[in-house]
Amino acid sequence: MTCDQIRELLEAYALGALDAEERKSVESHLPGCPDCQRLANEYHDAANMLPYALSVVSPFRLPSSIKSRLLESLETAPSPARSPSADEKPSVAWRPISDRRWPSWWRPRTLATLAAVILLLLSLAWGVRLNVALSRERALRAEFANLVDKQEVVLEVVDSAKTLKVLLRPPKSGSRSYGKLYTRPDLPHVVVMAARLPQPPPEQSYHLWLTSQGQTQLAGIVAVNKGGFGLLVFDEDHDGPVYEAARLTLQTEGASAPSGDPILLWEAPH
Repeated sequence: MTCDQIRELLEAYALGALDAEERKSVESHLPGCPDCQRLANEYHDAANMLPYALSVVSPFRLPSSIKSRLLESLETAPSPARSPSADEKPSVAWRPISDRRWPSWWRPRTLATLAAVILLLLSLAWGVRLNVALSRERALRAEFANLVDKQEVVLEVVDSAKTLKVLLRPPKSGSRSYGKLYTRPDLPHVVVMAARLPQPPPEQSYHLWLTSQGQTQLAGIVAVNKGGFGLLVFDEDHDGPVYEAARLTLQTEGASAPSGDPILLWEAPH
């Protein structure tokens, strides 16, 4: 086989897509041809970088069978046949590309392009989930950075003889989650803590709704760490805020009113 014929097979060789006969021809040619060997090494390096590139794009792993399944689907796809031109010199180890059972648009030259397209599609699909995860992480970091700035406020509200505390309980039995809401009659600060909360699903978060004078409003989003602990610190526009009810719900961000069954609930006795 000539160098041109070998180089036409190198990309498929790097991806393990050649049949045994073609692979043997390539492997017998490479030791005696430094130029083809160098090109084969470059293709192998590019192919070996694909798993690393995917791991950078997303923490989700592809099934180990994905490569073989892709190649099988391409191998079994029908393709129109063409006759070799008059100046072609087929050998025992060489079969024209069109004689293989590949679709007409498929050529080894397009393998690198196909790999890039697959990577792009996976990036787009996984990017949605990854962006949600990153958004949640940024919200969590911002919340706890906020806590660092408000450590003194938290201690003033939580650790005082003047503190008023209410307990938020799960309305359904079987849940181990709970929360606490702290206020002081002489300060506008409000501290809400929750523990043992399950991790929220993608695109949802914990919303704290407080009812005062018959009006229910969103107090804020409670970011939750991996241990299921959440914290929310905010100020009202007056000292000694008093509430009639507090509920923690799991909703899509941007909700304007509480919906669904509350995760945690407290109501003042009538």
